[in-house]
Amino acid sequence: SLSHLPFSLSLSRVVVLPEESRQGSGQDSLVERSESMHIAESSRSLPLSVSLTQEIPLLEVPTIQPREVVCRHGDRPLFQVDVDGDGLLYQWFCNGKELAGETRARLVLAGVTPVNQGTYRCRVSSRRQSLMSHSADLKLSAAHSSQPPQITFEPPPKLIIREGGRLILDLTSADASDHFTWYHGNEPVSWSSCYEKHRLTILDGGEYYCVVRNVRGLQQRSRSTFVEVYPR
Repeated sequence: SLSHLPFSLSLSRVVVLPEESRQGSGQDSLVERSESMHIAESSRSLPLSVSLTQEIPLLEVPTIQPREVVCRHGDRPLFQVDVDGDGLLYQWFCNGKELAGETRARLVLAGVTPVNQGTYRCRVSSRRQSLMSHSADLKLSAAHSSQPPQITFEPPPKLIIREGGRLILDLTSADASDHFTWYHGNEPVSWSSCYEKHRLTILDGGEYYCVVRNVRGLQQRSRSTFVEVYPR
């Protein structure tokens, strides 16, 4: 940032009229007459302030917060946080302690045991500030194969995204062997637990949902997520 710099403006002009000679009656005499006109603008200082400081925006409230997970021993539960912005730093915590190396927006725990039970949350940092996500508990529970799949995490009911942006729909279930099918309207668009699409257009708006099937053929439908894409 440049400080206030005084900028001086001075205007001046001098006009000198030429000498004139004339003779007096009866004798030579030299009469000098000089007239001068001075037009001067008084100098005045004009303050000039130039700021080159780039405004760093504040972090927005996360659009996706971690949610409670109830899963079986050996499953791979997922916690996720999503905040708009570039160059953000992430750090996950379990029961208030930092998880070494867990510095991404998504936290996947492989082969959970009772030791992994606890409360999880994520710290998101920018150059200007830090904020903490909501807390989410991880619990272990016995699952019965005769029951339909148990959805442990699903997207929010509505997302508003700018045209050209990115859509991420993530869903987890209690059994790692479950199969997933994402739908846009009635059209299948993905066979993974996470559906991701870049450079959204207006046509990508609408209803999305996922159908989860287990090895016994039983299925569970997630709630619908309505995506609104607004123009640039």
